[in-house]
Order: sequence, then C-alpha cells, then structure tokens
Amino acid sequence: MPLIPIYYTNGASRSVFIGKAEVRLIHAAPMVMQHAGTEAGMAISALFYLGKEGATPECTAAIKKALRPDDLIKLMTSKIPKWMRIALDC
Repeated sequence: MPLIPIYYTNGASRSVFIGKAEVRLIHAAPMVMQHAGTEAGMAISALFYLGKEGATPECTAAIKKALRPDDLIKLMTSKIPKWMRIALDC
C-alpha cells in the first residue's frame, strides 16, 4: 500500500508529482493554519483532524500533556472553535 504525503496549504487543493511520487496539497482554512510549524499549530491541526466527536477527554489530555506550558498558553489564546475550547477545558 503506497503512502501519499499530505500537506495543508492556503492555496488550492491539488496533487503534485515529483518523479513518480505523488504529494497531495489540501486547502485548509486560515484557522487551521494558525501557528503553523509550532507545537501549538500541530495540536490545532490534530484537533481539527479528530473533529468534535473524536476529541475525547483522553485525546485532549494527551495533547495537553505533550505541550510545553508556553505552547499550551498559545493554543488556548488561539482563535479556535467553541467545541475545541470546551474539549480542551475538560
């Protein structure tokens, strides 16, 4: 089973071929892209991937445990949906 790397972009969704390898670029809203390249940004991306139903207390606890205190502050002060903030407050 081949693996296809997927990257989020603020441009249009598309597939790019580098030699025989395919790379998928998927459009993401600015809210998903905030703090890109940081631990807080990775946490935001993970929570969007999990979705409202998938962001269980166990998952959010693992995310919060993996973050340094300053990254957790950055995450909590980010512009995130209400469901995400509620999940992180539990």
